[in-house]
Amino acid sequence: MFIDLHFFENKDSWWFWHLYTILVNSVDILMISVLILNRDLLGFFAIKKRFSS
Repeated sequence: MFIDLHFFENKDSWWFWHLYTILVNSVDILMISVLILNRDLLGFFAIKKRFSS
């Protein structure tokens, strides 16, 4: 988005900007909820155990 705004000087909103905004906010909410709940919501520890053994 930085390159698109500053180098290409594109000021029109397009679908990728909306997708980026939704994804960034979703990841932020997920990180906050993992910190508060202290849970592995995505199952990373289960995946790690499966591949490490």
